[in-house]
Amino acid sequence: MRHMYRNNMRAIIAILLLLSSGVLNAETLKYDVSYKGAFTAFSWANIADASLSTRKQVPCGNAQTCLNSRVRMTSENHKVLESLYPMRFYYQSFFQQNPARTLAFEKREKKSKSKYQPYGYRHKLVTISGDGKSATTHELWSTGEPLASNEKRYVSTDHNGGKPPSVKKRSTSPVAKNALDRWAMIYTARFLPYSKGFSQTFPGTTGTHKLTYKVSLEGTERVRARGRDFEAWKVSIVETKAGKRQPTLYMWISADDSRLPVRIEMEEEIGRLRFVLK
Repeated sequence: MRHMYRNNMRAIIAILLLLSSGVLNAETLKYDVSYKGAFTAFSWANIADASLSTRKQVPCGNAQTCLNSRVRMTSENHKVLESLYPMRFYYQSFFQQNPARTLAFEKREKKSKSKYQPYGYRHKLVTISGDGKSATTHELWSTGEPLASNEKRYVSTDHNGGKPPSVKKRSTSPVAKNALDRWAMIYTARFLPYSKGFSQTFPGTTGTHKLTYKVSLEGTERVRARGRDFEAWKVSIVETKAGKRQPTLYMWISADDSRLPVRIEMEEEIGRLRFVLK
């Protein structure tokens, strides 16, 4: 009987480990995106939908494993903004957790009337060297030099029928040890050991500029998302670039084991963006 009990407990533990591993290895969160500024008479208005997906990737460049976070934002389902200024944004980051550092990131966004993509956007890839001392920025286009095999693995293939883009221009810049890109910093900030007075600084990079991020706990608040209230830590992420403080990003993180980013607010030059978990 005791032997059967032990076997049953082992089976239950094994199932729980598999389930928890699945949650940690893959996560997709969806958000309503609102904007407040001159465009909306300084009141909040829904303008886009966004998703944030994170999954474990094996292998990953020079690392055994890494996390791949993908951020998508579109105004396709919001007729007013879509008719005035269609929004398309895609960003993915490849980063290690221990030690936390970015390996590469890709960014595509609508910024011009270029016909490179169906809606026209700027496209770049940043790869960080194996020793972590330099970052190479690749300006991507429809024609140019082919991507190297170690670069191609970091570029998504959901555009131009899956055809890899070409490199229009390359430039290399130094980076600080264990530098994080912006979205890798947001993910890392979810799982910091928050307590009263918490503050920690991290090195960062845009690929061409060195950054520093100061993550601080501002307090705790009840936040409404997914149709219910969450007890959440309100966290600020202050970015400094070339000695100049950039607009602050605020994130409300559920104060439980899931550490869900239930709300994110980003200051912009023309207003303020808000992401609310749905």
